[in-house]
Amino acid sequence: MIRAAALACLLLLGAAPARAADAVWEGSWDTRWPDGSARIELHQHGDAVDGIYRIYDRHLTGRATGNTLEGEWREGTRRGHFTFVLGPFGQGFAGRFDGDAWWTGQRTSTSEIRAEIRTETPKQALRSFVVAANCAVAGFPEAWADAAGLIDFGADAAALDGRARVARTRALFDAIDLTTFSIWALPDPPPEQDRVSWSLHQSGTDATLDLTMLQRPDGQWRIAAPAPDALAAATRALLVRTGGRAAAPDAMLTQRTPRDTMRAFVDAMQHWDAGGAQRVLETMDLSQIRAGYRTDQGELQAQYMMQVINRVGAWQWQEIPDDPASREPYVFFTHPAGQIVIAPQGDGEQTRWRFTAASVDSQLRLFVTTADMPVIWGMPVFAPAGSLFAFRQRVAAVSPRMLERSVIPALENWQIAAIVAAFAFAVFAVMILVPLAIRLFGVLMGVLGQTMDARLARRLVWPLRLIVLALIWYRFSRRLGIAGPFLPVLDSAMGVIAAAGVAWAGLPVVDAIASGMNKRAARTAGTMDDIMVSLTAGVLKLVLVIAVALAAAQAADVPIGGMLAGLGIGGLAVAFASKEALSNLFGAGILLADRPFRNGDTIAVGDVQGTVEHVGIRSTRIRTMDDTVIVLPNGKLSDALINNYGARRYRLFRTKFAVGYGATPEQLEAFTLRLREMIDTHPSTAEEKTQVGIWELGDEGVAIDLVCYFRAETTEQERAARHQLLLQVMRLAQECGVTFSTIAT
Repeated sequence: MIRAAALACLLLLGAAPARAADAVWEGSWDTRWPDGSARIELHQHGDAVDGIYRIYDRHLTGRATGNTLEGEWREGTRRGHFTFVLGPFGQGFAGRFDGDAWWTGQRTSTSEIRAEIRTETPKQALRSFVVAANCAVAGFPEAWADAAGLIDFGADAAALDGRARVARTRALFDAIDLTTFSIWALPDPPPEQDRVSWSLHQSGTDATLDLTMLQRPDGQWRIAAPAPDALAAATRALLVRTGGRAAAPDAMLTQRTPRDTMRAFVDAMQHWDAGGAQRVLETMDLSQIRAGYRTDQGELQAQYMMQVINRVGAWQWQEIPDDPASREPYVFFTHPAGQIVIAPQGDGEQTRWRFTAASVDSQLRLFVTTADMPVIWGMPVFAPAGSLFAFRQRVAAVSPRMLERSVIPALENWQIAAIVAAFAFAVFAVMILVPLAIRLFGVLMGVLGQTMDARLARRLVWPLRLIVLALIWYRFSRRLGIAGPFLPVLDSAMGVIAAAGVAWAGLPVVDAIASGMNKRAARTAGTMDDIMVSLTAGVLKLVLVIAVALAAAQAADVPIGGMLAGLGIGGLAVAFASKEALSNLFGAGILLADRPFRNGDTIAVGDVQGTVEHVGIRSTRIRTMDDTVIVLPNGKLSDALINNYGARRYRLFRTKFAVGYGATPEQLEAFTLRLREMIDTHPSTAEEKTQVGIWELGDEGVAIDLVCYFRAETTEQERAARHQLLLQVMRLAQECGVTFSTIAT
């Protein structure tokens, strides 16, 4: 073992240099250091590696040796040394720079988000700045480099390195973000003017931020960087509304303003696979969507809405009001096909702004209307990986006409084709799964001691087909991106079909299983399994019918809650009307718990005496000695005095017979002794329970009393035992010379 472990260690150590020699630094890396972060783009040529991260205009050059990269970083006039060590799987590195500061990185495959920069007019320059800064705040810090490039730092530019530029850029954006303005409503500069000043107002207050735009000699416009002191004073005035405190980075999640809600929505879409799918539902009023579809339809409508937003004005959040005291709904976009409106819900501290129910309902129509519009200025369109829209793009590449709605207005042609394909697949699956399910059920019946007959197999075919069809539809329908009422209508139909199939198959299955259990119960003496099986089968049928009815009602969107509430209101009347039925049901439960008799037992209940034939949920059938059937409700039977003859351990037999006075005392003594011995050894009698002796001297002769107990489970067995015993008594009397004169009374 020690040699094997040592050999393994040597192999691992020997393999390490080989892995290091193959180290690949090429690619994009999300990196972190004590006071910052940035995306680095590294390019490798042999062992030479160079890279750049735009946020601070910093460059890297180095040389790779094994799994180590050493080199120099440069940022303006600043320089320093770094060392990176690649991890064992090549997906991350750890290192240091300038001696003792840590620097780590993780390989990333996500594309860098960059806004298209336009500076031909002052409005374009301001919009480019706002969009780039919003991207940076949303989790793409490299966009700060684009935003910083849109600021004219004037005389301070030469003294500012990349870090200082980004810091002043962020400070300016933080102030702008406290205002609300429409870029296209700002006044244009006078002709031939290279400067324009705007006052950006804060929503709900009188605070403003003065902003100046400058035109450079090349005709491009930039934002004139405010003096740090003036910017700080303006920021303090804008923060009065919030008590002087800046909002936390995750403050948008509280959805206290329309701007918060829009940002929370886009952030959730951006981080869809990291909990965003659930958070996006919190930004929308889903009350008009059926309860069972709010998650699926809400997520789908959110994806449609994100597509629309990116085509009509994404990433300009400063146009959206952020006054927490306002209760005026905000109309983000309007079209004859629908709107995107954010409105408040709740009162006071509980107020939350959400996309209205009407907005959610109209997103499919808006998407169809705006689908051919390009995304504004190359901004990202967030959608979950492998989602509906990625599939639509592949469909469009093959056949653009498949995206048309030429057959059914509510569905695109490819969706109709997918539905047809799903049903075709269901037919194929039915051919395989249904026979397999029937065969498995036959195996189960064999375990229960019963053979699966052909009649039951035929009865299961169609209900199982319906169930498989409904299950396959439910599995595939969520992938088709069907919005609006079309999916619930199809789901309702499939739900009712599935419920009908379950009931159709469930009832004969319960009967078959109960029949098998009854056969096993018939082979089990001294138990009440047969009654337990019949009652359990009845309860299962009742539960099955109720469950199927509720499932079908829910599938058909019948308000079950309202029905139950109505039952609560009229509960007394319902209870009074059904008290007999409930009494019988509870009576069946009492019979099952107490087990006073079993099928086949002879019982006496009041004036009724007979054999128990069947115990059901409502009543018990008893066949009398006259071969008639009496049906007793279980409610009355559970309260009655029941004499169960079938529960006897032994059956009493007592008789007297007279012996003529011609017999001598010795003969009588010998006869009684041999009679007791014969009965005690008889196979049908209980030992040590026999009583034999002279009872009296009567007119007809000497009366002999006989008491014994038969071991007999049925009346037929008792009669047979009596017959055999009395014949043996007669033979014994002949042997002993005793003659019976008459039967004593």
